[in-house]
Amino acid sequence: DDGTLKLDENGEPIATYTNDDILDFARLWTGFDGQVYRGNIEVYGTGFTNAVDPSQIKPDWRDGLPKAKLDSGYLGDQYPLCHQLPSHHWLKEGATYHFTGESSVEGEEMDAEASP
Repeated sequence: DDGTLKLDENGEPIATYTNDDILDFARLWTGFDGQVYRGNIEVYGTGFTNAVDPSQIKPDWRDGLPKAKLDSGYLGDQYPLCHQLPSHHWLKEGATYHFTGESSVEGEEMDAEASP
């Protein structure tokens, strides 16, 4: 666990991960696409690449199957499924709200509905 190389009984290094592990982890990064070009950013070179804004996630491009962890099991193991959570758990005593900004990703229509 401290980064020291682990050896087998013949003194050969033990592989940390395999190509199958790499393929499994690559599935985590499906569904991302670059943002469209917009004004107000500097573009160098010949392309119109928007390297400023975060990638957008396209749900239809995502790999929806479970993702294996390196040791064993799957990512998200030990977390409850949505249907296993208590009813209206976000309204329970002690629940917290985190303000994340003046506008939402849903757009102006949703922001107007939420305004006092």
